[in-house]
Amino acid sequence: MKTRFDGNLWVTGFGVAIEIKDMETAHLLNTVKMLVQKPARVQAMLVTDLENAAFASDVWTPGKAEDSRKQSLHNVTSLSGEELVKYVVGTPLFAAMMEELAARGVNTDNIMELYLKDPSFQL
Repeated sequence: MKTRFDGNLWVTGFGVAIEIKDMETAHLLNTVKMLVQKPARVQAMLVTDLENAAFASDVWTPGKAEDSRKQSLHNVTSLSGEELVKYVVGTPLFAAMMEELAARGVNTDNIMELYLKDPSFQL
């Protein structure tokens, strides 16, 4: 199953889809920060997408198309926090956000370093 992370639109908490290019820089930065610092939120979004089948009729899998929805939910909820961060950073949605930030002049390498390692940016 495809999820919101497979596309180039951000879906807000209110369910509104926004093109990445239309997001304000501060909103993009806050979204990127949330995605890497709150893996439980990423997991919740994946579970919601799976249960609602909002993006495709097939189930989500990390590799095999023949997995059932139950197995897909098991796959998502079996990922560690580190695995969820690794997953989300590798998605088309995250890449589109980072590309848009870089196009606006944001030092994305430094932002990721701060968001992932600097204690002052941790929760």
